[in-house]
Amino acid sequence: MVKKISINGKIWDYVEGAVYEFSGDFPRLEVNAYAKGFNNVLGLQEIRFYKGDEEIYRISFDEITWGEFNKVWGIYSKKSIVDGYRYSVWYILYPEEASSLVKIDKFPDIGKFPDYDEYRIVLVDPWGEEKTLRFYLKRR
Repeated sequence: MVKKISINGKIWDYVEGAVYEFSGDFPRLEVNAYAKGFNNVLGLQEIRFYKGDEEIYRISFDEITWGEFNKVWGIYSKKSIVDGYRYSVWYILYPEEASSLVKIDKFPDIGKFPDYDEYRIVLVDPWGEEKTLRFYLKRR
């Protein structure tokens, strides 16, 4: 379900409990993840990003308006590739462009992220199954 994560443009293999470095006021975090079902690769239903126990960012695909079909860069990184043979989607977990699919965005309230803290990402597939990623972010 999870391939890799990207922080400030640097791509990492995801390792449970690892410490990843970032610079700037907040990490520009992206996750390369997918769901599998019936021999198909599918997108996720929801992605939730937590700082400690506080949910700070949520993307939900519960309802997609017609206007959102051409506004993909608020949700997907330009590293994403989807064609007949490849499915490699990078979900952006920071405010890049406005999108109605972003249901929670507490980045303006947080301002500058702490120098070191615990984070988690909850990935939800179309059937409601969840996968939790746990890691630490450290400012360099």
